[in-house]
Amino acid sequence: MTHETPWVSGLLAEVADREGSALYRRAQALAGQPSDAWDLLQEAFARALEHRPDVASGEKLKGWLAVTLRNLCLDRRRTAQRRLHIALADDVPGFESHDDPEPARWRCVDEADLARFTSELDPRLREVFELHAREGLPLTTIAKRLGVPAATVGTRLHRARRHLRAKLLAGEPAPLT
Repeated sequence: MTHETPWVSGLLAEVADREGSALYRRAQALAGQPSDAWDLLQEAFARALEHRPDVASGEKLKGWLAVTLRNLCLDRRRTAQRRLHIALADDVPGFESHDDPEPARWRCVDEADLARFTSELDPRLREVFELHAREGLPLTTIAKRLGVPAATVGTRLHRARRHLRAKLLAGEPAPLT
């Protein structure tokens, strides 16, 4: 059972009625999509109900809501950037892309072939590939272990995979640039 306080029914309702359109436009400018803007606005109002900021006027509450909208949008962007995006065709064993002209060749690759071609990699590429593929370490852990940025680890892993794929398909090796 919730008890409605004068603050909830009064000041927040007043700001929602009077400034809701302006806050929505701000949310849409931050989020880009109307549905995301509504989500941000709803979450900002929910936080106001939850945290009950210490504001005495509607104008201060509007400012608090505007800052909360911005912070929520930044949080969402940071979360989206942290998500790992994996190309299925490169990382899932047995997955065949429909646009791969020679999927049957992948079935014929054995550990000896992989070990032989891995040994031909540049030592920096080989180290990253083996830490990731054989030991199952995430990129951030490899970066800390090697003392390089995570982006560098990702680049080295991509180059190693590209080179190995070319060798395993019996084509010319991809350039290691």
